[in-house]
Amino acid sequence: MKLSAIYLFLVAAACGVLSPSAVSNGSSEALVLSSNSANLFTESACKKAGINYARHADQNNIDELALLFSEDAEFVLAGRSFKGRKAIKSLFLMLQKRKDHISRHLVSNYFVQVDESGNISGSSYITLYRLPKKGGNAAAPVLPDVFAEYDDDYQMSDDRCLIKRREINLVYVRQKDNKS
Repeated sequence: MKLSAIYLFLVAAACGVLSPSAVSNGSSEALVLSSNSANLFTESACKKAGINYARHADQNNIDELALLFSEDAEFVLAGRSFKGRKAIKSLFLMLQKRKDHISRHLVSNYFVQVDESGNISGSSYITLYRLPKKGGNAAAPVLPDVFAEYDDDYQMSDDRCLIKRREINLVYVRQKDNKS
């Protein structure tokens, strides 16, 4: 449920977060609260988009994954750029066909910020595990296959945050025969 700026203003006034003079004369203190609440909503919506990216990728839900990107988005993977939602969706469909494992993306250190101009950027770390499909040796210890950083630019569309640009910067990739 999205809280309106007026509702947040009233709650803040009732809780004493705003001074009585700010409530009565509409000072900049009230405007700051409204701006901060809008930024918090934006940051939360963009974090949700990033987390949903991991969920949809792990569940092979390519249609929903593609809808997290803006129509003119750019996705940069291993130095290759894919431009537009259709091209990004095609990439994920191709990767899904090759997939012979179960993946689990663990996303951490999520940071989203809205600058003074309203531009939205973010970053996060991911640890990617690849697990054998059913019938594989699930009892064996599983080591991470990839550590990477996501560098993102976002845009708001109505009440949704869309990924405008995502670049994956690989930090570590475990070699198949390397057990460490």
